[in-house]
Amino acid sequence: MRRWLSSAVAVGAVAVLLVGVAPASSAAEPARKVPVPVAAVAGLPSPRLDQDTTKTAIVTGASKARAITVTWGDGAVSRERSTCTVARATARPASCRVELAHEYSSAGTFPIVVRSGPRVIARTQVVVREAPRPWSAPAGWVQPAGWRYFGGGATYVPCSTVPWYYDRSAEPPASAGMRAEIEGALARLAAETGLVFAETTDPASATLTLSWEALDGQYADAAGVGGRQRGEGFVAFNTLHWWPTDSWPGYGVVTQPDGSYAIGRGWLVVHEVMHALGLDHVNDPTQVMNPIAGLYSDLGAGDRDGLRTMYLNNPCPV
Repeated sequence: MRRWLSSAVAVGAVAVLLVGVAPASSAAEPARKVPVPVAAVAGLPSPRLDQDTTKTAIVTGASKARAITVTWGDGAVSRERSTCTVARATARPASCRVELAHEYSSAGTFPIVVRSGPRVIARTQVVVREAPRPWSAPAGWVQPAGWRYFGGGATYVPCSTVPWYYDRSAEPPASAGMRAEIEGALARLAAETGLVFAETTDPASATLTLSWEALDGQYADAAGVGGRQRGEGFVAFNTLHWWPTDSWPGYGVVTQPDGSYAIGRGWLVVHEVMHALGLDHVNDPTQVMNPIAGLYSDLGAGDRDGLRTMYLNNPCPV
């Protein structure tokens, strides 16, 4: 089901009161003028926005003398009658609550009216906006040179906070400095995307997970893999590969005592996290998203264009 952006927050007593009217007589209640208790709206949806599509109106002091009706503005009407007697609703209004809920299925501005019997006791409106979604290629999209997206587009909503978790359980002893490398890579990508990368100690709350595993099969020669599963980003570094070790730190060219050299593993982290963000490989060897590591000094023009198109250049959700 599509999600929509709106709100459901309780507000203070609205102070819209219902003037008492004598109820009809019944066998259980002798015919006499007993004022119907004042019904007050204790909670209504407000125009403040969040991602809860269900709205709830709460009415206190409701008795069975009058039904509570809410018209939600989109054609839906909710109606409920309290089980409280008039006497109880008068003496203990807080214990005589009626809650009516409604879920909107489309965007728009909807006037809400609450009635106790025929009388209006509160009015408000709610603005339901389409929930923010990650970037996807618009109709007629022509893919620029230098970068590619995969899986439909971006993984995260623009300007959002991405909780990340580093699982060190399989981290090789020779790679004990990888956590600092991850922090540096995420700081670089935060500047290019407008995302906020926030570390969490709770793996269940993470939407970006970085870990280690012995990659084999089609990934045997890879220093790492990155991508998206069930709408969340992941990165796995290869415990069997030389590049993720502490012998190859940072972002510059690293030369070993035997004369061998390669670019620092910081670019490995950036490359794999960019996969997790939704970017695919490109053939241009000057871009970080080329599948074969080069001797970079910075992100390529295509890398930046992809990150900014999918994230930084999009408006932040309201």
